[in-house]
Amino acid sequence: MLQHNVTQDAGRAHVAHAAVVGAHVLCCGGPIALTLLAAGLGASAGLNMVSGFVGGLHAMLHASEAQVLAASAVLVALGAWLEWRAHRGRRVSPLFAVSLSCFAINAALIWAHQGAL
Repeated sequence: MLQHNVTQDAGRAHVAHAAVVGAHVLCCGGPIALTLLAAGLGASAGLNMVSGFVGGLHAMLHASEAQVLAASAVLVALGAWLEWRAHRGRRVSPLFAVSLSCFAINAALIWAHQGAL
């Protein structure tokens, strides 16, 4: 899945991007999957079964939003630096574009959600 590059720095950049995308999948994909599960089980039964877990997970994620976003920013910055070193600014890999997009979407969602509270 990861594209082949000739330099070792490009491989490190891919690892950093994969970590950001993986964190995005775990952090955002989990609640989405649970929501779909709850919707699939039926509104009252599904929400009753997973409400305690989802409520706790939601509270835990809210308590550590800033730390998760900061760690993500560090990984994106590290990936950008490694991409620059590997390619000297000639091009940007599609994986880095996905990584940067995930970070931007997460930051916008957190900012919007904090404003709504």
